[in-house]
Amino acid sequence: MCVSYDVNCEDIIFRPHRLCYFTALSLLFGIGGGLLALATRHSIIWLLGAALIAYFIVAIVVRYIAGTVIIRGYDLIVRRGTFTTWDVSFPIWKTRPIVTQSLFGRILDYGTLTLLIDDEPVVVEVAQLRALQQLISKRRAT
Repeated sequence: MCVSYDVNCEDIIFRPHRLCYFTALSLLFGIGGGLLALATRHSIIWLLGAALIAYFIVAIVVRYIAGTVIIRGYDLIVRRGTFTTWDVSFPIWKTRPIVTQSLFGRILDYGTLTLLIDDEPVVVEVAQLRALQQLISKRRAT
């Protein structure tokens, strides 16, 4: 039975920032629409570019869904990949997070989290970076 104050009760999931995600998608949809318009007006060869843009759109959507940082109890799970994903799970007290943020990242609370796992860096884009840092420090203290 899971009690709400139990740290093992639920997974806390952190994904990349939605603003960057939707900006990239809207830019790709605009380029794809332009390529489709060129394909209908000029030459069918422009459909190859539209197909490539469609591939990039699917890759961005799948990477957004698959690329997460999960806190499960006292473990930190990093899930990465585009069409094949891999998970790395390790105890929180072994993590050494390095945070990189731009000015907009500090304003919108997102950034790049570099985790050193056995002295090998794993780089993850994360939104709600302050909450993730607070949870890591809170779970490391207990």
